[in-house]
Amino acid sequence: MESIVISRAARAIALFASSSLVALGAPSPAPKAIFPKAQFEFGQVMSGAVVEHDFVVSNEGSAPLVIQKVAMTTPLLVTRETHEVAPGTEGTIHFKLDTANLAGKFQGAIVVFLNDPALPQAPLAFEGTIVPAVELSPTPAFYVAGLRGRGGQAAIEIVNHESEPLQIERIENPTERFTTQLETLEPGQHYRLTLNLKPDGPGGRSTDSILIATSSRREPTLKVAANTYLFE
Repeated sequence: MESIVISRAARAIALFASSSLVALGAPSPAPKAIFPKAQFEFGQVMSGAVVEHDFVVSNEGSAPLVIQKVAMTTPLLVTRETHEVAPGTEGTIHFKLDTANLAGKFQGAIVVFLNDPALPQAPLAFEGTIVPAVELSPTPAFYVAGLRGRGGQAAIEIVNHESEPLQIERIENPTERFTTQLETLEPGQHYRLTLNLKPDGPGGRSTDSILIATSSRREPTLKVAANTYLFE
């Protein structure tokens, strides 16, 4: 009788141990987030354009994938998103960028917070270049220094990015310290504006504004800072 009791107890212990090992060995259901493309490059657009893009995320796991929140560089916005992605399916996060107040290279950083234990934070990139309708290159300013009797000179270029030809209608100089000269490099598209600091003009440092009237509807008036210094 005692041997039967021991045998039953041994079988019970073995069965419990076996079931425990199976339970320990079985992985818990979990989501697995996959972003096929983590970077979006929108190229070059004109200031004022609205750029939109969908980032796709698929769930290759065995439990629902939850998009908990999204952090991003301003002025990027999320206009819609899939909150929960079932196993074996995919969702999207739709981003919108208004470039009205942007210029130059835009490097938008995005972090998507997920319930994926292997990828709790997914980094994404939203990048491109914004150019103004009319660009002043390399900068919208002159920096000219010269000696009394010798003067100085510098130039900037006016580049048209609009589809319509650009005409320079007039240039207003508010001072007698310098003169300006406009050269057409490509009609309707590309000009060079040169500032000549007078060698016999007023001495010292001065900052003035040059106003350029154009035919552009978006940029009818261009303002250029003229920073000059004539050493005695």
